[in-house]
Amino acid sequence: MVIAIRQSPDWAALADDWNAGRAIDPARYAPPRPIPAFPEDIVDLIARWNAYAAIDFFSVRRRLKDIAQATLRRVERAIVLSCADVVVFPFVRLGREQTCTFATPPFLPPAAIGPMHPLPQRYNTNNYGLTPSMWRQRHLAAMQDHFDASAYGNRMRLVDRYRAEIVGATSKTPCAASFLPTVVQSRGAFTEAIRFYVRDVRRYLIPDALDWMREPLAATLALFDEVLARAAATTR
Repeated sequence: MVIAIRQSPDWAALADDWNAGRAIDPARYAPPRPIPAFPEDIVDLIARWNAYAAIDFFSVRRRLKDIAQATLRRVERAIVLSCADVVVFPFVRLGREQTCTFATPPFLPPAAIGPMHPLPQRYNTNNYGLTPSMWRQRHLAAMQDHFDASAYGNRMRLVDRYRAEIVGATSKTPCAASFLPTVVQSRGAFTEAIRFYVRDVRRYLIPDALDWMREPLAATLALFDEVLARAAATTR
């Protein structure tokens, strides 16, 4: 199996520089062009996170990336398909009362978390893959972000093949860019958002068929338990 990972900032280097007190150019983490649902004031939002939290934003993102990469290293099997450009899978979204499973009938997964909904758009986070015929630079560049990929698929009239297996999930943590404007409204809003996320995700049972999610999800919740505990300690 070949896994293409969406381009993201070098969170490890950013965390190292922040904790060493070195100046950070916002161009290292702010997108070079507008992205749907991505806040334009990301620099100010991250500054507010860092003012409220004992664990800085860059370090949290670094640890989330470590969790994701550890999960990828556990992949042992591959699905080989032909006669399609893109393979589309159901996916689980966790967090902030948005926990659900997205799927396209009749390709419904045997196990799900939360209610089942249709896919929000053609391609979504962690739920599509390119077959070998698409492994060309122009396709890979256009398909890195799911918003761009959906538009590209429509424009190029790509052929999708749907599967019922869930091979990916996304956890909409409090440091997701789309949530930051709400999360960092105030110090009180910050701690409540972290507390709400942890409480909301913990109330869902992970089915045995999706047991690969348990370890990375537990590590993610442990991270935000630590963020919450240390944030509360700084307010005393």
